[in-house]
Amino acid sequence: MQSVQPKTNWNLLLYASGDNAWHRPLYQGINDLEEKCDRGDVRVLALLDQPGIGARVFQLRPDGQPDRLTSPIVAEHGMTDMARPSDLRDFVTWAQETYPSEHTALVVSSPSGNDTLVCDQSHKQQITSQEMHDALEA
Repeated sequence: MQSVQPKTNWNLLLYASGDNAWHRPLYQGINDLEEKCDRGDVRVLALLDQPGIGARVFQLRPDGQPDRLTSPIVAEHGMTDMARPSDLRDFVTWAQETYPSEHTALVVSSPSGNDTLVCDQSHKQQITSQEMHDALEA
């Protein structure tokens, strides 16, 4: 189990379901964000699910390498169904307990449409807006 990290003002949590055709743009977007997260009062944690790799949490830090995501991996979740509401809730709870902050913002990134907010193609599942609401209310 990972030890509790020092408290910060803000946590920005990225929940990126890339276990689909969108994995490359999501990876590149998170890689691009590395260079923009150089503020001491904001910690950025990105849970990225990729085909054949599984879900890993990166603590984003500037690295000067625009072609590679080199931020440290702080947790590995293995093959995860990112469209299961309990997995979203577990990620947010884990982040808040392990990386305490005064404030938390959650950004969800996934190819979706209509009422679907998260889609995991390998598990053929999705999270609707109501399921997301229920997961975050728990």
